[in-house]
Amino acid sequence: SLFLRARGPYRNLQVDEDNPKNGQCDFEIKGEEVSYVSGECVLIANPTYDLTFKSLFTPSDGLGEWGDQEHALGRLKSLLNSIIYPEFEKKSDSEHIIKVELCDTESLKMENDKGAGQALRVLRCDIVCKCTIQKKNQRQSEVFFIYFDIEMQRADVPGRIRDFLNYRKTLQKKLNVEEDSMKVIAFLNYEHTFPSVANAMLVTAIEDQETGSISFVDPSSSIMLKDLSKLISLPSIVRKINEGNAVQIMSKSQSLNENGKEWLKLLGVQWWAQEAKDKEENHRYVVPVGVGCEEVKGALMILNHKGITDEALQEEYERIFGGEATARAFERRGREEGEKRKMIEMLMKNFIKGRAIDDDDVEEIRKKSLDGAFVRGIWESLNNAANKTEENYEAFLRELRVRNLMAE
Repeated sequence: SLFLRARGPYRNLQVDEDNPKNGQCDFEIKGEEVSYVSGECVLIANPTYDLTFKSLFTPSDGLGEWGDQEHALGRLKSLLNSIIYPEFEKKSDSEHIIKVELCDTESLKMENDKGAGQALRVLRCDIVCKCTIQKKNQRQSEVFFIYFDIEMQRADVPGRIRDFLNYRKTLQKKLNVEEDSMKVIAFLNYEHTFPSVANAMLVTAIEDQETGSISFVDPSSSIMLKDLSKLISLPSIVRKINEGNAVQIMSKSQSLNENGKEWLKLLGVQWWAQEAKDKEENHRYVVPVGVGCEEVKGALMILNHKGITDEALQEEYERIFGGEATARAFERRGREEGEKRKMIEMLMKNFIKGRAIDDDDVEEIRKKSLDGAFVRGIWESLNNAANKTEENYEAFLRELRVRNLMAE
């Protein structure tokens, strides 16, 4: 399709006056010599932000019929089938996903690495789903189930890959599923800095239970899948697709099918398409509309929707590219959170014991905002504190508000 052949660089963009997110332009086509072909185009939002990624695969209000549950789960099933069961596109009797159900993770919490004595934190997964798999060459009723945690990572954040491995352990326990039925697929939308994965298209991660160290291995190595998280490098895959090379995700014997290429090229759009920076709609990419996969067409409709560039997306863009997502900023924020946690815990313990809160104690955190869930989590971690009652907790909150440390 034109979607796969076009490099992304374009010229002579003419947008539709009635719909400024659609139009015509000349796309550069892959080849030994530079050539262009005229075609219809759409301006789409980057699908890798939290807001846009989740809106592609979960029901979203305000996005018309493309945002309803049937279409959202259809896109999720199409994505997973195309990269995990690529043979299904040509062999209808091969193993494949026949049903996808979203799992609620709002109430799931994960223990901190420091042990059970610390407060639990909310498990912030992107998309967790239960998939019904039809066995190869079997009747519809002969199925099994696999759970997937699907993550999109935009920045090379220290410790995030370890988080993915911990997500899998926590989900497997909380959802009460067998160990080999819980998988993690993480799309990495950045150029790697780890030497072992710097030029890799696809790597797998495994954690040594004795040492706690993380190793990266070739996916073809004979290691049980239940011990692995699949880390898919979108920049590397897009380069391979553009070069016309075969791409294997789950095994070397199964190459990515056309639907899989269209999905991964869409998710990695910033590595091949040009951004329409001179248009009113900021942070949108110009792409051709000639895709062959119906579900990818639906994804384009979602990403082309007016509501997808609302204030939340703009805030996320500014947060990431405004310096807050750099490794140094994350480390600094982690230290600040740790210091703030220790200070609040000390104040709570003193308050429970009937001691007054000293003004000097709170000076360091006076300018830091405190979230209610953050304070509550620390309170719940004080399991052995005397007189730890709800009335005591409410009194402590009132004291914090009096001292302007937490909003009403």
